[in-house]
Amino acid sequence: MSTTPLSITIAPPAAAISEEKADSLIGLLEARMSALHIELQRRIVEGALSGQVLNVRTGALRRSIQEATVRTGDRISSTVFTGLVYAAIHEYGGVITPKAAKALVFEIDGRKIFAQSVTIPPRPYMGPTYDAMREEIIAGLQAALNEGMAA
Repeated sequence: MSTTPLSITIAPPAAAISEEKADSLIGLLEARMSALHIELQRRIVEGALSGQVLNVRTGALRRSIQEATVRTGDRISSTVFTGLVYAAIHEYGGVITPKAAKALVFEIDGRKIFAQSVTIPPRPYMGPTYDAMREEIIAGLQAALNEGMAA
């Protein structure tokens, strides 16, 4: 399962500019978009997943947060994501039920607990981090666009 709520795709507007300038502009936007999403990835890992929202147990979720920026022609997509199966339950919450057994079994304070289901409350770590950085991302992309058009 992939949790990908943080994805942006842009295509520069068609304008009366040379193909060379358009390619340079797209390259500049691609580099800036990647840098901004790497910063978003860092803030998720070093902030929300380092005690602000979730405490670290094994570090697997923190290590799984990735950034990918892809250019396809004149379109650029950048995503911050994780492929861990349990990442979504932390972000969105949900109910866990046994699949192959009669009950879930876990330990709390040395006591074995049996349950038919467990409700996990949402503890979003990606969405709020993106929301807090959204204007910065937009401003950074606008600045790159302005720089590219002025060059």
